[in-house]
Amino acid sequence: MPAPLLEPRYFLVPFIVLRLHFPPPSRVRLAAEVGVYVAVLAATVEVFVRRPFRWEGRDDLMRFMW
Repeated sequence: MPAPLLEPRYFLVPFIVLRLHFPPPSRVRLAAEVGVYVAVLAATVEVFVRRPFRWEGRDDLMRFMW
């Protein structure tokens, strides 16, 4: 059962090892994969920059951080 905070970095090394066991992808698939990674990164930056929040009992502005 996953914890309430699921860290993607814990899956990075197994993903790389799994990826090394497959043949190199075609250029189209590689471009699609890079596009997905860029979209996820852009969404993360968007949430960090444009969606600050406040907790009850605290006056300072908080930001989501991956």
